[in-house]
Amino acid sequence: MTTTTPVLNPRVIALAHYAARALLENVLARHGATFQQSVTLRLAAVAEGPVERDRIVEDLVGALKIDA
Repeated sequence: MTTTTPVLNPRVIALAHYAARALLENVLARHGATFQQSVTLRLAAVAEGPVERDRIVEDLVGALKIDA
């Protein structure tokens, strides 16, 4: 029995992204955190030393593609 691999296209990538995001949001909600908070925490965690507030805001705006 031979199975064919589905074609990878932008729609499949988007569906996978949104499915993973939904799972992440569910886990974060159980811990009382939001996606935005998790992104902020990650930015602070991977920084090499102390980070100024303005730098965190700048990086967060870029990561979330939002206005400051």
